[in-house]
Amino acid sequence: MPAAYFNVLTPQKGTPLFDRLQQEGRIFGDGDIDRWPGQICYFTPRWCQPHELEQNVQRMYQQFYSFRSMFHRLPLPVTRSRIASWVINWSERNMAAAARNHNDFDGF
Repeated sequence: MPAAYFNVLTPQKGTPLFDRLQQEGRIFGDGDIDRWPGQICYFTPRWCQPHELEQNVQRMYQQFYSFRSMFHRLPLPVTRSRIASWVINWSERNMAAAARNHNDFDGF
């Protein structure tokens, strides 16, 4: 069942990663960090801006669930398990489209 989930790294409070990024002054919005894990970037990456990381993750998500990718990855749905794969991928494709149109996942 080829499906994938793409998330922005979310440093969790109390972890060594969170502590290190906080010491480096790279954590921001830590009051909301548990609210949208995986969707919003709450730290400053070294190689881009936080919103660029969010956009890149959304782009990967949308490309993975494009029709072209789905037809390449998934066999034709002739069995129940293959039908299930198509249903899951179709659902994720709809979420990716909603993210593109609204720039977030609030509807889900």
